[in-house]
Amino acid sequence: MNRIERIRTAPADARNGNILQQYDIEKNDTAWIWYPRETPPEIPLSHAQAIHCIEKQKCGGLLEFQNTFTLEEDLETVLQISADNRFEASLDGEFFGAGPDRCDLNHWSFGTYKVKLEKGTHTLSVLCWHFRADVEVPSAQLSFNPGFILGCSDPEYAKIFNTGVAEWLVRKYDGISFQGFLLPNDNFWRGAPITHYSVISADRFFQQNEYKKAEIVLGPRWNNKGGSTCAGPKLFPSDMPEQLRVFNGLKGCTIRAVFRNSCGLEVLVTDEHMSDPAVTAWQEAIDNGTEITVPADTELAVLVDLNNYYCGFSAATLDGGDSDSLIRMVWAESLYNEKDTKDDRSKVLGKKFCQYSNGNIFDRLDGTEHDFRTFWWCSGRYLLLHFKSGTAPIKVRKIGFIESRYPMEMESSITFPDNDLNRVIPMMFRGVQMCAHETYMDCPYYEQLMYVGDTRLECLATYVTVKDHRLPKRAVDLFNWSRSDWDGMVAERYPCCGPQLSCTFSMIWTYMLKDYHMYRGLEKKDLLALRDSVRNMIHILHDQYTNDAGLIEHLPGWSFVDWVNGHDWNFGRPYPPQSFAVNAIYNMFFLGAVKTAIELEEDGSFMQLHFKEIYEQAKKDIIKAFYEPENHVFADDLEHTHYSRHAQCLALLFDALEGDEAIACLDQTLARTDMAEPTIYFSHYLFETLGKFGRGGEIADRMDVWTDQVDMGATTPWERPEPSRSDCHAWGAHPLFHYYATIAGVRPASPGFKTVRITPQLGRLPRVEGKMVHPAGFIAFDLKNQSGVISGKITLPDGITGEFVQNGTVKALNLGENVI
Repeated sequence: MNRIERIRTAPADARNGNILQQYDIEKNDTAWIWYPRETPPEIPLSHAQAIHCIEKQKCGGLLEFQNTFTLEEDLETVLQISADNRFEASLDGEFFGAGPDRCDLNHWSFGTYKVKLEKGTHTLSVLCWHFRADVEVPSAQLSFNPGFILGCSDPEYAKIFNTGVAEWLVRKYDGISFQGFLLPNDNFWRGAPITHYSVISADRFFQQNEYKKAEIVLGPRWNNKGGSTCAGPKLFPSDMPEQLRVFNGLKGCTIRAVFRNSCGLEVLVTDEHMSDPAVTAWQEAIDNGTEITVPADTELAVLVDLNNYYCGFSAATLDGGDSDSLIRMVWAESLYNEKDTKDDRSKVLGKKFCQYSNGNIFDRLDGTEHDFRTFWWCSGRYLLLHFKSGTAPIKVRKIGFIESRYPMEMESSITFPDNDLNRVIPMMFRGVQMCAHETYMDCPYYEQLMYVGDTRLECLATYVTVKDHRLPKRAVDLFNWSRSDWDGMVAERYPCCGPQLSCTFSMIWTYMLKDYHMYRGLEKKDLLALRDSVRNMIHILHDQYTNDAGLIEHLPGWSFVDWVNGHDWNFGRPYPPQSFAVNAIYNMFFLGAVKTAIELEEDGSFMQLHFKEIYEQAKKDIIKAFYEPENHVFADDLEHTHYSRHAQCLALLFDALEGDEAIACLDQTLARTDMAEPTIYFSHYLFETLGKFGRGGEIADRMDVWTDQVDMGATTPWERPEPSRSDCHAWGAHPLFHYYATIAGVRPASPGFKTVRITPQLGRLPRVEGKMVHPAGFIAFDLKNQSGVISGKITLPDGITGEFVQNGTVKALNLGENVI
């Protein structure tokens, strides 16, 4: 029986990338290949210093590479595969892998697959595509040169498998093209290009296209004893699993309306559309999984409510039709009212669906049955199926999407007596799932980019709900690699073909690094390397961006803080709104970064003492410039005209004040009404502040922002208060973290969660019950609150000990069940 499974390849030293042959995919004359050019190169490629560059603006589209071979006996080996931009691999018609996982040119991902094959004839088929750089490429997609590469672990099988050695053939998929898309309200971001199928021009896909011998476009790697690098992306193994791929045939979804005749770029839903007889016919078809026919000379559009948020590759099996046929599958997060706002996401009557948004096109059918699917996923809650038939009817055999996301499911559980706290849990976790793919991302509908500030909160929500640590570790590493673009500073978003810098997010990366170390643990070599990155970044900020008063100023890039409305904030930045201005919040972020650096250093070491000096001086300078001791608050600006809860929270979290002064500052923070308020994103830092001062139970009284979203039909958390651009921003899932870590009070007491500290803060809540994932298993808790006195049971997994803290009293916790 044939079997293929993805396995892990241990990473080698990335600094030797393209210098030494470190992986099987680089050995045994393996080379990058692509479709042959019309004019063959005059000089064949013999080594990696030569390259046949392809004009990226002209190479968009899809290729199929194929390798048919015969085995005289059973075989077991390991294959490593990558491509630029993307690949999907199958063996004997069965899909087994896709990639490469999103990456950069200095760490170009490849997947590793353990292969067991029976003797006989087999066919490896690999679809590869490359987005045109001028209009098609998604923002998170980097590229060096179009190519495909596959290498085998066993030299004796190189002639069977290795690209550049084995007999790989290739043919074009002429009927597929990609194009960019526009979004409503000037929300233009290149996240997912539209896939455009044309069957006629493809000659029924591949059947009339001849195979050609693939051409080497980047020669074999070599071992360079002098340390010089070869041309091309530096290959690096990805530790990620395959993404989830499950077909959803729309069963359980709701047909909300059917539009007839001309369907323009915007369709307005009326009572007539919702009561059309075809609504019932389509509902029965998707419920029963039966085909339905679009008659000849008909135009109609079917509005499907998926009843949840999904990310997926649009897919359909269609029969019939002719060259005048057109099928468009368009995704939307919500419909819009006349004022271009969304209101209740569950309501469609009187609202419009915008067809120029996130979708794909299948057209020019040829009267026979075909399976259609797209080559990057779209997202949303609503799906519009727009059909236009010519002289022949279109039979819809099957239609829906292939769901795609990181394979994570909720493993923890928590229950409160207050059902308002419980009913937002599915919405928040769904947001984490929808923003977790080959990287985390800010949102799946728009940018599809991984931002530091967003990702830190997504990681925290992951640590308390899912055991798998690979995606958080991938995020830590990618952001560390991004420093090469900014002379040591971490990029605001990465990977990205349009680099962006935010010094506030660079500083938040240090907190994110510490989070990972505490919850999952860094190996010593990783800790040392990442700690050096923190040191470098702290010195850049301290040495190059500190003025004579000891304050951070003139920060480059976009120093985003929060989407605050009013209070003279501008585009996410506090007053003064320029990134280069002197502001308390930027300086508090720096104070926190230095504090984190101290915690990552070895106790008593020279570097720890060095950072302590920087920290103490920075704290004095911040207090001198911004603190008002008579009012117990920090101003945002040097003139003391603007105030925010953001500045107070960061000051308290990073110990700018201590003792009674800190408590007085917190009281003023919560009491004053003239301060800028944190929105969905930054409320995490407010909740952290409440938890630090023993007031975490008050989080339960601040969840109306989330319950209001559920009441407005949200199935994932929004980006910001209304009017919210994005309906799926997983930074809004951070209360999941606080349910476990602040209210239940379960947190690591040492790196790698080797020990635990549990400090419940139930406030008005009489009870909390649940279990939380831990690297060694689960931490279970059933705690009751009687007038502030906590009792109950806590169960720790094997090998884990800790302490229970209540009102200054510490009780030791042992593995197994502990009675409180």
